[in-house]
Amino acid sequence: MPSQQAPATTTSAVDLQTVTDAYAYLLGRAVVVRQERTDLMEPGIGYNVIKYNRVGAADFVNPNLDVAYMEAWIAVDDKTAVLLEVPEVIGRYYTAQILDEWGEVITNINERNYPSHPHGTFAFVAPGSTVKIPDGAVRIELHSRKAKMLARVELKDDRDGAVTLQKRFLMKTQGTPAILPAPPMASFDNEALLGAELFDDVDALIDSAPDVSPVAPQLQAKAREVARLAKDAQHRKSLNLMIKEQIVPKFQQYAATQSGVTKNQWVATIGTGNYGADYSRQRD
Repeated sequence: MPSQQAPATTTSAVDLQTVTDAYAYLLGRAVVVRQERTDLMEPGIGYNVIKYNRVGAADFVNPNLDVAYMEAWIAVDDKTAVLLEVPEVIGRYYTAQILDEWGEVITNINERNYPSHPHGTFAFVAPGSTVKIPDGAVRIELHSRKAKMLARVELKDDRDGAVTLQKRFLMKTQGTPAILPAPPMASFDNEALLGAELFDDVDALIDSAPDVSPVAPQLQAKAREVARLAKDAQHRKSLNLMIKEQIVPKFQQYAATQSGVTKNQWVATIGTGNYGADYSRQRD
């Protein structure tokens, strides 16, 4: 939801705009944590393991029936790198999109962004890591110790060829990383979003991954102030009413009707990728 300037929350009142900003901001991290947990519950799926989605399935983020999808959770530490092997893809669209733990795009690996290295080895490393990587590999420093890969290969008129290329995207770990579990958080779904309980684990959610948004410090301060108020029974009751009756309905309406452009019965989200200070788009 578009953010507006508002006075700071005080100890005597819960300001609607402050809570709206804090809720929308923190929900963005909560959605990613929920996805991490959901993905890793699937049998045979773990960190640094590529899941090759069945062609034609629509149970995927922004499904497109014209491509073969892959996804993986990447996890590294200071002494460990994760290597992605990208096959040579000729005459068809492909990309391996790498997102951080707040949903920000770190990079898209494809021939347009890496014309001198459109295929081959790409090495993901932790921020500031000096781990040695294979000669000739492209070094990609993540924003934190985890990231999500969403990759796709165009089907064109050669479905079998696309599936063959899909299976040639390979991932392996160079070492054995120490991987922290996803932070604690109450469960929720898209129809029944969290109320004031979203703020119960505010420090764990915020501290679990750095946010590169230039407005992260002030939004995190708002989230922590709301969390402080939520510990008081009287304020918590007011917060729950405000969230459930005002903030969530407006958020859901915005997400369904204003966050994207509808064309040919498909909804394309506006301005995804690098959000800068416009965190409201990051939380669509």
